[in-house]
Amino acid sequence: LSFREFCDACTKVRFEGDVIALWKQMGKDKESGITLKEVDQDSGVSLMEFKEWCYDAFGGPVGMFNQVDARGQGQISQPQFVQAVRELGFPGTAQHAA
Repeated sequence: LSFREFCDACTKVRFEGDVIALWKQMGKDKESGITLKEVDQDSGVSLMEFKEWCYDAFGGPVGMFNQVDARGQGQISQPQFVQAVRELGFPGTAQHAA
């Protein structure tokens, strides 16, 4: 999450505090960003495991999605995604991958 995205999100949730001070309090400067792992350790780890699995098994997320989207529609529902990831052998929690 870049500084700009952070500011946009604060505006969207109507944060009334000092956005710049909050960013700095998190130990960031305008050139750095926030990772999911910094905000939610478990989800960050799960996402990295999913990413590694996609690359190992399919050459990347696009290859995995193409495998899941057999009809070539360019989209699938969350339940379809979770079922497909389980069937394709993702060793983690498929719900976290979604």
